[in-house]
Amino acid sequence: MKLVAAIAIADPALSLRDIAGQLDQMGERPVRGGRKWQPSSVKALMDEAFRMGLLRT
Repeated sequence: MKLVAAIAIADPALSLRDIAGQLDQMGERPVRGGRKWQPSSVKALMDEAFRMGLLRT
């Protein structure tokens, strides 16, 4: 979640798909397994980061 928040803070113009692609390029494994990050997984982590105060609207 912190990595997703950091990517979103570094470039707020990135879409969920762009962030997922960056995570794939970095070799980060998806939270629920699988080989590739899905935009919905990124969204869930961003929602959690908002709730914890790591991201602002």
